[in-house]
Amino acid sequence: MRVLLAGDAFEGNNTWQTATDMGVIPGVHRGALSIDVASDHDWYQFDLLRTDDVAFQIDFNPAAGALSFDLVRVTGTTPTVLQSSAPTATGARLTATGLTAGRYYLHVRSEEHTSELQSHSDL
Repeated sequence: MRVLLAGDAFEGNNTWQTATDMGVIPGVHRGALSIDVASDHDWYQFDLLRTDDVAFQIDFNPAAGALSFDLVRVTGTTPTVLQSSAPTATGARLTATGLTAGRYYLHVRSEEHTSELQSHSDL
């Protein structure tokens, strides 16, 4: 049996310009998020008020296909990947140290062109 997930409540967040605002972190935890088709890209923006260390994790079923994500900073209109996630047994994780105050983005995407749909959470 194959279970397909529908888009999450934040669909429309497919570019950094339309990123879902997660507010000020640390301390944000979100669930019930999804990559609803293999070509879906989800973007989330957040703000740091001071220099801080942050950790992000997405959990999913690796047997259904892989997801990964990047920590991105935008200067002017140019997004730059600062760091990419590393795979874990049940998802992907990224820990960044010494981030300065300002706005950052997480870009979540499918690593594989699979017809399986993934759920991601704990951003």
